[in-house]
Amino acid sequence: MQILDLIKNWISIRRYEQKEVEKEKINAILEAGRRAPSWQNLQPWHFLVISNDSGKKKLAEIVTTVKLIEKAPVVIAVLGNMNGFHLDEAVRLLMEQLSERMSEEDLKKYLDKKMTSPLKVGFETVKARTLEQVSYAAAFMALEACNQGLGACVLGGVENNITEETDKCRGVKEYFGIPENYEIYTLITIGYPNEKPSQRSRKKLEEVSSWEKF
Repeated sequence: MQILDLIKNWISIRRYEQKEVEKEKINAILEAGRRAPSWQNLQPWHFLVISNDSGKKKLAEIVTTVKLIEKAPVVIAVLGNMNGFHLDEAVRLLMEQLSERMSEEDLKKYLDKKMTSPLKVGFETVKARTLEQVSYAAAFMALEACNQGLGACVLGGVENNITEETDKCRGVKEYFGIPENYEIYTLITIGYPNEKPSQRSRKKLEEVSSWEKF
């Protein structure tokens, strides 16, 4: 199937067969996320796979769609690394790619700007940039789930440090052993579809795109 066909046929699936999802299919989905575009190749993400009932029940404590989380065969928590834009980490990763073209000193000068280092702007910018990055990975994983013959739904409404972090949220992170510098940005439910919802309408292309000028 062509990628555009996958995109055109995309529909969020919220009801799943109570059937185990093969590990090789889950790994293919994770690989799609790992291969997603990443600014400066920093890859500030981690993908936590949750398939046992106790884990899903715990995770459901911090979302608005409780039943969807509890009934989905697999949930992937897409985590963002809030330390992912630290200078030392950026230098290390970029030096692996650019060492033949750029010295470490020049690279540090390049990164010593607000445009290239979100930390120089502030933590709110780090949150936004991390969201930007993990959204690419989530989209890639959702499409690969479809490619694997599965259904998926990318969820918002997650309690975290981006909206409002509470004791409940901190308890969930502790339960799963999520380090303090990682936040749960979004969740993807996955399984074999048990529904055939109709596609929702989209705005016309000319409403959402322009050529040369807005």
